[in-house]
Amino acid sequence: MQELIHIDDELIRRSLRDKNDPKEIFYYYIRQLVRKGSELIYLQAPRHQKPVYFYFTNGQAASLIFGNGQDGVHLITRMLGQYREFFEFDSTGRLRKFRPAISLIREHHPGIFSVRPPQIDDIGIQQEIIQALKDEIRSFNESTRKNYVDLYGLTYLTTVKGIQVYSARCFTDSDDQVIQLPEGLKVRYKNHGFITYVTILQFDSRTSKVIFQTSRKLPSGGRPRLENNPWYLISNLIKSIERIDLSSHRFRNLFRSAPDIIYFPDENIPPLAGNLDVSQQEAVRKSITQPVTYIWGPPGTGKSYTLASLLLALFMKGERTLVCSIANVAVNGLAMKLVAAIKKQDAEILKRGEILRIGYVGDKDLLEVEELFPEDDVTLEFRSRIQVLEEEIPAIDADKNRTTYARKLSELEQAKHQLANHLRERIENARIIFTTSSKALMEESISEANFDNLVIDEGSMMSPPILLALSSKVTKRIVVAGDHRQLGPIALSNTALSDRWLHSSLFDLLGTGDIASHEAVSMLKLQRRCAKPIIELVNTEFYGGQLDTLKNDRQSLCYEVSPRAGNVTFVDLGKDEDYAVARTGTHSRYNEGSLEYVMCLLGEYDADGISGSVGIIAPYRAQVLNYQKAVEEFVQECKPNFEAKVGTIHSFQGSECDIIIFDMVDGLFDTNKSPIRIGNLYYGKDGERLVNVALSRAISKLVVVGCSKVLWEGMHHGQVSTSVKRIIDKCASYRVEI
Repeated sequence: MQELIHIDDELIRRSLRDKNDPKEIFYYYIRQLVRKGSELIYLQAPRHQKPVYFYFTNGQAASLIFGNGQDGVHLITRMLGQYREFFEFDSTGRLRKFRPAISLIREHHPGIFSVRPPQIDDIGIQQEIIQALKDEIRSFNESTRKNYVDLYGLTYLTTVKGIQVYSARCFTDSDDQVIQLPEGLKVRYKNHGFITYVTILQFDSRTSKVIFQTSRKLPSGGRPRLENNPWYLISNLIKSIERIDLSSHRFRNLFRSAPDIIYFPDENIPPLAGNLDVSQQEAVRKSITQPVTYIWGPPGTGKSYTLASLLLALFMKGERTLVCSIANVAVNGLAMKLVAAIKKQDAEILKRGEILRIGYVGDKDLLEVEELFPEDDVTLEFRSRIQVLEEEIPAIDADKNRTTYARKLSELEQAKHQLANHLRERIENARIIFTTSSKALMEESISEANFDNLVIDEGSMMSPPILLALSSKVTKRIVVAGDHRQLGPIALSNTALSDRWLHSSLFDLLGTGDIASHEAVSMLKLQRRCAKPIIELVNTEFYGGQLDTLKNDRQSLCYEVSPRAGNVTFVDLGKDEDYAVARTGTHSRYNEGSLEYVMCLLGEYDADGISGSVGIIAPYRAQVLNYQKAVEEFVQECKPNFEAKVGTIHSFQGSECDIIIFDMVDGLFDTNKSPIRIGNLYYGKDGERLVNVALSRAISKLVVVGCSKVLWEGMHHGQVSTSVKRIIDKCASYRVEI
């Protein structure tokens, strides 16, 4: 039995401010449960009169706190979906009952109970961040979600110095399961009774293709799986942050609640390379003359091109710069932009070995620039030895074989230091290092090196702890580039500290005000990707109408193609009997009606011989898997030269296609013709980011397939933000009814 405890009256009087935010629902629910405590029947004798938490079903809890009605039940369901770990359950199934786990809530969400948060000093910030990372590890270990992803199409690629390299595609039809396989991550590989550890080299979120290496030959057949748990990377991140002296950290103000980051040193600005527009020039100049700068790059505004010009300017100043991003593809893309800029100015610069790309690279064009890669036979020998030891050590029983275990650990540390020493000379002579953030944290030769500057690409997807660790050896500047109106960081835990430090992006460090007017921010405003009618769908809602469009021939390349002439088309299937929503066992959604229409549309594109690239985006994994199978069959049967990219919205961030087909999937009814609620992916701020990314991938033609009424009339439409509704309404003004 748990006692209800005191909450400040000021907090109890607060209304539910945002029904789209599960955290707001959670906080409101607990506070109102306290207020209702005096109205509950006491379970004990009068001498022990204390209000207690009862177990409630979803319906009972909704009725008590929100009154009768389905909206209240849905709010409870949303709260439990994200904050399940903070409740106790006494049953399972539809009529399960639950009550709050008060001691756990008080530990991880003290803000529920008091309006006076504790004052946090530098040491407190460091401890908060470390605890948030530990919360993430705990959530993964306790999660009821699958900890493994299935692999199919396992293919042996090559052997390098005794290390075998394989590729495969990851399979999951769960929208809740986030695949986290960053470069350098050590994960467990299982295939029935065969278990070993492998090292991730690359994971492409768009194609779900993973490349990894191991010292053991993997058996064929069976059911291969990879552990989907980033504990290894998080543990390394914790160790890095524990070693930081935050009181002497050059950029410690960044991590305070009200950072003072504006400072203008006297810096000479070298001539800027490239044909930069006014906003791009301002971004480069500000980045050189300030210690902390944010470059806000909306879709198609030339963020990578701007960063390449900045990197070349810093190079010409003789400074050392570390360039990082979460994803391999972003690092490779930025490296290629810099190579192109250097070749225009002085190709001899590349031959000096002062620009390096460290880590796995699968990009064929980048691999041709051999001067970027410091890997030689000695490096590969050390990496091979490290790989073998890291696979052997977990299999040793440390209690029974203490001597062997200690010896192997010692050998591993020696091999890592020898590799770092071997690479250190080349790295110390380099002026620009390109690598992923995970590689930078785990590669000793990089993590212990000093840099003048740190440049982060896709900063909207990176959380502050990673920036803290990366910036510990940086002395002059930090430049963060990205778009906070697109997809943010991914985290599983839902404690107050993880909300603050893991679910927040680097742009959130700027505070809650108008980011565009912040003195540290440069917004790029001239977009070159999307045709004007496409970008205008999101310009007002997400970018304050500040984006101008520079016209080019590619924007009109597919203007005339089906289903109607124009840059935007909305195919309204709402009245089609075959347009109905179905769900898999993992609750992911699919729609055979929209799938059939889109595949017919691809047939028209192939028959017409269109020259542009085609991308198919759906918000739900189940529908994406259906498209992948259908497109593969379509190509195999009779269209060997046809190509269409298929993926979730997350997998398309950073990509673009001449034609984008966005399948909404959601509708008013399921396959039994019963009303069905709108999927969670469209709700709140997350829904805004997803829709923004999906629509802004299109260059010349955007085709939205769905039901024009669902976001206004569908079950629980109140959870969908007004911005998303307005954007889809704009799309629907280009309606074609089938």
